[in-house]
Amino acid sequence: MQITTKQDLEFTKKAYKISYEMQSAEFKHDFRHIVFHNRLTDEQKIMSLKMLLGEE
Repeated sequence: MQITTKQDLEFTKKAYKISYEMQSAEFKHDFRHIVFHNRLTDEQKIMSLKMLLGEE
């Protein structure tokens, strides 16, 4: 049986928050890179965004 303390819970919450913020920042960077890319056609941008979202 594992005993958790309030301090462990706070650390876990902070770790999840930092992880989420990092993933969010990476997603925003990738999204902007695709959308504002000069050499991609609209179809290529759509395909790239679908892949980024995990739909294809």
